[in-house]
Amino acid sequence: MKNYFQEIRQGLSEENHKEILGKIQEIEKEFDYLEFRLNRLTQDKNVLNNLLRKTTSDLNAQLEISRELTKQILEQNERFQTLIDYSSDLILVLDQNLRPSYVSENVTKLFGYTVEEYKNLHVEELVHSDDLSDLQEFFREILNKPAEKINFENRHKHKNGSFRYVSSSAINYLENPIINGILLNLRDITEKKKTEIELAENKERFQVIVESIPDGVAVHRDDKIIFINRSGANLFRAKGPDQIIGKSVGSLVHPNYRSLVQKRLQEAASYKGYILPSSEQKYVGLDGSVIDVEASTTVVMYERNIAYLTIARDITERKRMERLREDTERIIKHDLKNPLNGIIGFSRLLMQLEEKSNSEVAEFSNIIYNSAYKMLHLLDHSLDIFKMEEETFQPRYQNINFIKMLEELKGECTSLLEIKKLVLKSYMDNAHLHKEDEYIISGEELHLKSLFANLLKNAIEASPEERTVTIRINTANKEFHEIEIHNWGVIPESIRTTFFDRYSTMGKIGGTGLGTYSANLIAKTHGGKIIFTTSESDGTCLKVLLPKLIPSESN
Repeated sequence: MKNYFQEIRQGLSEENHKEILGKIQEIEKEFDYLEFRLNRLTQDKNVLNNLLRKTTSDLNAQLEISRELTKQILEQNERFQTLIDYSSDLILVLDQNLRPSYVSENVTKLFGYTVEEYKNLHVEELVHSDDLSDLQEFFREILNKPAEKINFENRHKHKNGSFRYVSSSAINYLENPIINGILLNLRDITEKKKTEIELAENKERFQVIVESIPDGVAVHRDDKIIFINRSGANLFRAKGPDQIIGKSVGSLVHPNYRSLVQKRLQEAASYKGYILPSSEQKYVGLDGSVIDVEASTTVVMYERNIAYLTIARDITERKRMERLREDTERIIKHDLKNPLNGIIGFSRLLMQLEEKSNSEVAEFSNIIYNSAYKMLHLLDHSLDIFKMEEETFQPRYQNINFIKMLEELKGECTSLLEIKKLVLKSYMDNAHLHKEDEYIISGEELHLKSLFANLLKNAIEASPEERTVTIRINTANKEFHEIEIHNWGVIPESIRTTFFDRYSTMGKIGGTGLGTYSANLIAKTHGGKIIFTTSESDGTCLKVLLPKLIPSESN
């Protein structure tokens, strides 16, 4: 086009066509502008075409993504609905009036209703009447706590009229525009509940059985008592099981038996299901008392965990009776030595006499006879000491000439006196006693004779050699017969506080500590007592006090 304008200008002279040339120049400029605009429009068109192609491609990609997302959402919805419909739980959404606005399809399988039937029911129509007030309180709490999960158990009505136990969890989503209701999840726990009820009933039956037996039953784990019956609590001198539960097993076992108990627990753990044979052990009561028991142990499951079951029988009384029987046997054996010494001593005297007068033979023979008779009598009355321990013995009171009894005791102690070269003197107040004298005391003769025989024998054995042992009757006491036995020995300080206890002795060859124990027991049985004083300067004085009035007279 520019060449065309150039040809026109060449064909016109400047003088003739000056005006035309000016117009052509204007047209040429306009044309250049239009050409520029055309080029720009062409460029813009190309840009727009490229942008359109890209936009179309992007739209196609987005459309494909949208189709894929829609497909996934539909699949997820289908999967979610399938999970809900085939879940073992019932999913509900209740409106603000507590009527179902959504019900999962499995309502038919769980409770027999169709979805439409269930939607036409109010929640209160589906609960057991006994649970209604609790359910109302449950929903009041839900309405007051938006978006907070709350759990509840109740009985839910089946279409057939029966009731099923359900566990419900609910969340208040009334203010959530998507759900706009109360979301409930109901799970059928009927079988679980029946099992729990059965277990509770079994536990109650077990509790009744365990509480009715006299033996202590304890369950312990990790050295802690986690259950104990009332008999077990009583065994440990507790007011009730609560005082024992939580305590360490080791703290309830006597220190001398802890290693044994630990060993038996290890054996029980090694032989699960096997009950170890009972063994004798010692426990410690809450009051500090030592308790003898027979205990057996096994391993059990308790509250879903392995634990030890120990059954213990209190044998403290039985052991006490056994020890008492043994003590009684020892006391009888101990007391038999006194008349036996008389038999031996006077038999030896009879054999040593070259010329035996009839009177001497008769006297010695009489002492031997009486000593033998006393031994027989002691054997016949061996249970009396046991009854005295039990405080059930009643003395058979009779009048006894103490002077005559004393002469017999002197005869029984003759050999002991000779061995230590002792002199035995007897007084009533300050006057010497003679065989013909009389002083009457009351009580059971055999036991009172045993009392004084033990004290006299102990005094002789405790006395230094070549000294005097003194027996004195003091008549000034108006309430008690007061008889003193004195020797120049001294009671060791270490046993003074336990002088009358069984087995309390020190430094005496063959001593058992049963003589003073037996004597004190006899005195107490007769309503009396024995007291003593001892020192290096004055020796030892035992004072026997026996009531002058016997019980029948005092009443």
